[in-house]
Amino acid sequence: EVNFGYNFNDVVWQALFHNIYAVGYYGVVYRNSGIGTDFELQNAGTRVWLFSSDFINENIGWVVGGDPGWGGTTDGVILNTTDGGITWSEQLNLSTQIDAVDFVNANEGWVVGHDGLIRHTVNGGQTWNTQNSPATADLYAVQFLNEDIGWAVGRYSQIIHTTNGGATWSSQVSGTPNWLYGVYFIDANNGWAVGSDSTIIHTTNGGTNWTRVITNASNG
Repeated sequence: EVNFGYNFNDVVWQALFHNIYAVGYYGVVYRNSGIGTDFELQNAGTRVWLFSSDFINENIGWVVGGDPGWGGTTDGVILNTTDGGITWSEQLNLSTQIDAVDFVNANEGWVVGHDGLIRHTVNGGQTWNTQNSPATADLYAVQFLNEDIGWAVGRYSQIIHTTNGGATWSSQVSGTPNWLYGVYFIDANNGWAVGSDSTIIHTTNGGTNWTRVITNASNG
């Protein structure tokens, strides 16, 4: 149990090493090291809101976020740890909020954010290169299956997809007017995206067609 008092925005379970990380407002990172242990507060060294995290092993991970709007100078930030969250270093500072991060190994990963932002690294975040995005509005989630195949979703029901590591991205028709906040694929064909008004959409052909799943949940 954690008594934080503010929003948590993401949680990641590093299953092989039994570690759980939760991130949220005011640069807060909590870590749990396994069965029978308590959550330990690890501050990321920033006061910005953290929206997403990804760890590829017990030591190496990233968190991303943005300015909470109280007059600070940081609108978007990528932070990295190599010691399991004990210390954090800033890899990138942007004028655009960053909403999600996904790495496929210790070297290659992507972040997405406001105004269709997509950045890509092949060296663990030492450098981040801009990729051309067909999205014009905010992107809230990204997932890659491997170094080539990935999706990102966001505002105004946007879904974009790449099969070449983001060298090119193409738009997909989501079939819903609702904003999308999460995406997850189990292979190159089968995946789901979720969003506002209890939206769940599902594809069995890599996103060529999406179908809304009826959940019997109330809107909102």
